[in-house]
Amino acid sequence: MGHGGGSTQTGLCNQNEEVLVFKEFSLGPEALHYVRSCLSAGNTLAELLLDLALEKGQVTVFLPATVTLAALQRFDVGGVATRSEMEASLVPYVKTYLQGPGKRYAVFEAIEQVDDAYLSSVTMERFFTFRHEIYYFLGPHERDSATIAGAIRAARAYPFIGALTSIPRGRPDIQVGQNMESDFIEELAARTAHILVGAYDEEGALIWSKCGAQ
Repeated sequence: MGHGGGSTQTGLCNQNEEVLVFKEFSLGPEALHYVRSCLSAGNTLAELLLDLALEKGQVTVFLPATVTLAALQRFDVGGVATRSEMEASLVPYVKTYLQGPGKRYAVFEAIEQVDDAYLSSVTMERFFTFRHEIYYFLGPHERDSATIAGAIRAARAYPFIGALTSIPRGRPDIQVGQNMESDFIEELAARTAHILVGAYDEEGALIWSKCGAQ
């Protein structure tokens, strides 16, 4: 999963069937400040992610190749893409990560809580809980693009927060509806390789990557 300062490109079709070329842009220290601000507004997982050595990582984003430098640096202002294009740009990134070695997971914070009519409002089948919080997840080697897009779409917005992480080989797989203990959430945070946070009025997602993460 390279981060080549704009060297990675991909084509996406918009509603008019026009092919938009998306580029991977490397961002500076101001992006890290934005990532921290989003995590501080998140749930327990996000709060634990703040304990990582974020300053040792790299922040990138996939946006249309035509985006201006001024727009690229205004993380809280939209007009750079659409939400569906953001989702489409993240799907191959998440899929590539999940297909790597080990027991890899993508975990997304949800807006729903356990008290919400006992999960009647949960919009995705694969979820686990921690105290009153709900998290959607994708498991190891997930290959279905529609399933990945559905998880990204179901995740909470403002802020959208996701973690590409893993669990030790000896730990049992995450089960749907499982209620997790504190040590599990702490482990997910500590083993996170990439953090996804919504930006540009949720039209893009900044991606923090641990140094050397694949």
